[in-house]
Amino acid sequence: MALARLIFPLLALLILLPLLAFGQVPPVVNGPTDMQTPQVVPTPPTLPAAPGSPAGSAPLPPTGSISAPDTPPAVWSRQSFPVAACTEPPKIDGGLDDACWASATRTSGFYRYGGGTPSAQQTEAWICADRTHLYFAFHCLDSRPDLIQGSMTQRNGNTGRDDFVGLDIDSQGSRHGFSTFIVTARGTQYETLEGGTADNITWAGDWKTAARRTKDGWNCEISIPFALLRYPRGVNAFGMVLYRQIGRETSLQSWPYMPPAGVDNSAEPQYLNTFTGISPPFFTPRPIFLPYTLVTGGTGSAVREGLDIKYPISTTLTGVGTIYPDFQTIEQDITDINFSYNEKLLSDRRPFFAEGSGFLPDQDLFYSRRIKAVDVGAKIVGKQGATTLGLLTTGARGDTAQSSAVVNIQQDLGLLSHVRVDLADGIRRGQPSSLAARLEGLYGWQAGTTRYGFLAQHAPSWEGGRGRGAKDYFQVLSTPTQGHARLRLSYEDTAPDFVSRLGYNPELDRRGIVARVSQYNQFDKGILESYYFSGSVDSYRHHTGGFFHDDVSLNANFNTRNGLYYELDYNLGQRDQIGADGVTLDRFRDHTLAPIFGWAQKTLYQQGSISDTFGRVAGQPYNLLSLSQGILVSRPFSVQLSYNRQTQGGTLSTQAIGTGTYRLNDTQTIGGRVVSQGGADQGGGLGTNIYFSFSQQVRSGLDAYLLFGDPNSPKTRGKVTLKLIQPF
Repeated sequence: MALARLIFPLLALLILLPLLAFGQVPPVVNGPTDMQTPQVVPTPPTLPAAPGSPAGSAPLPPTGSISAPDTPPAVWSRQSFPVAACTEPPKIDGGLDDACWASATRTSGFYRYGGGTPSAQQTEAWICADRTHLYFAFHCLDSRPDLIQGSMTQRNGNTGRDDFVGLDIDSQGSRHGFSTFIVTARGTQYETLEGGTADNITWAGDWKTAARRTKDGWNCEISIPFALLRYPRGVNAFGMVLYRQIGRETSLQSWPYMPPAGVDNSAEPQYLNTFTGISPPFFTPRPIFLPYTLVTGGTGSAVREGLDIKYPISTTLTGVGTIYPDFQTIEQDITDINFSYNEKLLSDRRPFFAEGSGFLPDQDLFYSRRIKAVDVGAKIVGKQGATTLGLLTTGARGDTAQSSAVVNIQQDLGLLSHVRVDLADGIRRGQPSSLAARLEGLYGWQAGTTRYGFLAQHAPSWEGGRGRGAKDYFQVLSTPTQGHARLRLSYEDTAPDFVSRLGYNPELDRRGIVARVSQYNQFDKGILESYYFSGSVDSYRHHTGGFFHDDVSLNANFNTRNGLYYELDYNLGQRDQIGADGVTLDRFRDHTLAPIFGWAQKTLYQQGSISDTFGRVAGQPYNLLSLSQGILVSRPFSVQLSYNRQTQGGTLSTQAIGTGTYRLNDTQTIGGRVVSQGGADQGGGLGTNIYFSFSQQVRSGLDAYLLFGDPNSPKTRGKVTLKLIQPF
């Protein structure tokens, strides 16, 4: 099937679906009705205590309270909790003195996440809702308020080392996914919406928070508009869990009780309790327009304009269109220099591809970095009940002419099983069209607290309309609770002429098995905080016959409560070197050992590590020394340094990276990076690249980016780029 025959029908579908959708859809949340200027109360670095009562507010009566049991139930069962209605929304300032909290659903008695004992540092929480918003309040007791951590100031930054509260919401009620909202003790927000979204606040949708220190801990208030969530028509209940992290402790604490079997992102949705009494509204659909203007001076001077459009087709499906998107100001991952037999897999941060990326095919069929140029593009992504849909098409003209069409349709069958169909079709100038398809079935079941699954995939391919080779994959998996061994056994058979130009398939002509066993556990007391062990064996032969490679890998790592990290990796294997004519040239016998040590792992800006990998790789002596260190120069200014030195035989390669970040405030940041690479095997990549940047990302209004240099060039370029984005 040629791509040209798919592009225009998909574009037409994007236009027609709003006319075909039944009912009304929720609005975007940047309008005056659903998003006013947030009244967030940012906590200064010293986090001073608030005056008044221990909670920093008037005492709250226990009306509508829910008492947690002293011990968790022996057998977990899903419970239902009412969400109290409120007529007067709270003022989001962290005070907890609003009238609505007095009649809100109230709870206390948080348990360790997946554990059987209540937390030593307890938490109270309140929940209520009106016709447009969900409201949450937390009072976090802490016997050592001087140790409360609140370092991250950037929205959607790394909040993992801070004290925070959060909630997961399954607004679809599908028991297969959820959206996450987190607020730190400093008031910094972090969210991930089910399916993924770009990072522009207006585009993704906004919500309000406020945090305030108290004499005995800290408070937090959260307001989430229903319009930020996706839900089916007539829904009156969401699956939810509330939780809190204490930065200096290991495990989260949660309410309602989360059993050990739910301590896994893939399993948690099945164990979310039901919160009833919710009546989210429906509204007339409204698109979001995200136009940009890009002005470049110096090398390659130009003026360019483009537009992204986001249109909520229904309460669960979103349409996205783009015209001349800007990719050059997106800082992509830097490829490290450690030796690999294959191309390295990197993430893609470009906004058009980030939106709904979780609803598109896996990377072996669709690796978005394969698409280098886009003049126009469109996609429809979302989840309607048990059905997941992802459609994408792009086109580019000129010397970089390239077109693509991608489809993913998945139907869930119960909680643990599904069937799925994927398609990825691509055409590039000078090459015949390439189409790869896949039929996938997963059958899952649960015995006690252990989940099991059997996965089967068959992926045929075509080139220029003619059938080519196929890829088959089978996997058996067991997933018990932490502290028990996980097992995975898989078989793969990929033909030498399998074609997937939009996919990431670094090795063809192979068939073999992989057996893997792993175990993870964590502890709430003692010097050892967590450990992880894994061992795997893989054995591959060529699909066409003959030896390909065998490997044995072992890994052990340990985290201690004082922030130290220890890891040891060992690899032993052999691999044939194949020439361009398919003839075996040599058989390499590899063996490497890698001790790794990390320190200050509980801090955000001062983490460091050192590793030394040595042995023999690809028939030559091998050594890779890696160092990294974070430095907190001052509270708004941090630096991250890394250095890698690789020797293989007589070839030396080096890579040094220095990144500095100065946060002027919560919305404006100055940054810079130096990347220096050297060594005989770096070829045209030898040299140093230096660039500086200024960014402004606001809750509503003008976003601005100013670059001096090029973030993705191997060498420094005399270039200045200004990008302005004004959503409406």
